Amino acid sequence: MVIDHSVAILAQGILFVLSSYTLLGFSSAAMGNCCPVNLCEDAEREREEVVPPMLLGRLEVAESSPPGEAEEKTPEAAAEASAQEDGDSSSEVAGSSPPVEAEKPEAAAEARSCRSSWEASRDVTLFATHYLRSFHAKTRERKLASAVLFLDVKSAFHSMIWQILFGSAQELPVHLQALLREAGCDLDTLRQAFDQTSAPFHCDVPVADRRLLQDAHLFTWFGLTGTDEAFCTARGSRPGSPLADVAFNAMMTGVLQELQRRLEACSNLQRGFHALGLRAPPIAWADDVAVPIVATHCDILKNMLAEVAHITHDVFLRFGLSLNFKAKKTEAVISFRDHSAPAHRRSLFVERLGKLDVPPLSMQIQCVASYEHLGTIFAAD
Repeated sequence: MVIDHSVAILAQGILFVLSSYTLLGFSSAAMGNCCPVNLCEDAEREREEVVPPMLLGRLEVAESSPPGEAEEKTPEAAAEASAQEDGDSSSEVAGSSPPVEAEKPEAAAEARSCRSSWEASRDVTLFATHYLRSFHAKTRERKLASAVLFLDVKSAFHSMIWQILFGSAQELPVHLQALLREAGCDLDTLRQAFDQTSAPFHCDVPVADRRLLQDAHLFTWFGLTGTDEAFCTARGSRPGSPLADVAFNAMMTGVLQELQRRLEACSNLQRGFHALGLRAPPIAWADDVAVPIVATHCDILKNMLAEVAHITHDVFLRFGLSLNFKAKKTEAVISFRDHSAPAHRRSLFVERLGKLDVPPLSMQIQCVASYEHLGTIFAAD
């Protein structure tokens, strides 16, 4: 049936994104010496050893006898056990509480699937958390000034440009072109990038999965209460949908690769990584992106942070995405470390109230002492 075929294709798509795109910043090319395969193997061993009781529920069945007593019973013992079971059954029929039904195989499989998905998500978000904390600890050990720029994209899933992923077969609608120009996006550069950004997706994803994702996004529409009209959509995906996650993460792969390429051309940032003894590329979970920054001296950290903020703004805008620089959205956690650190803290947090100018953008970025990222708090020294 068509439905069964679509479910099978959807399953392939989800497996594809878990294997190829979910670890957005974690590829071996982006992470240097860090290999996500080993992390996945460790997580798999952990899942085999540790089982969250809240997810298993009644699936956990305790053994009725110690392992050493699991020996073959004699005929006499078997008869006695059978008689005991008959007695128990008669007492239950006589008025005791009814026995608990055994868990159905389908329910058990569903519970284990939910547990596996939950733990896979937990493993990835915990990796991002420990990645940033390890970077912070290493910079503190080397006494280097550092910062982490946390990015917030305006309506990230709803702003996805389909052509970046699916190619230039569909032209940008006129009204969408006007919105992108108003946001400062260069449409000529965006169009020229369509073939380049969509090539990896067409190369890596099977044809059936590509068609499924395209059909789920192209020629879509929505309605509004109070009108019978149907409104055609021109960009974006539906947050929470598995297909939307696949498409958005595939697009974000290109965004992160371009961001990493631009950051590698930032000489002051690369000198900081050289002094640190390792590279720390941007890391992301869907639209939650964090950019580690390290400087050899406190005097240049603020200028480096402004430069990186400008670079990230340009890269995301090139893909039709806009950063939200409002308070508690795109912010930076900054740590000054050397003899001049008190003076720099006073200048930034007391005199400027944590607001750092980004001259090319004619805007300011908020510097804070802590930031909530993926359910955890990342804090400065």
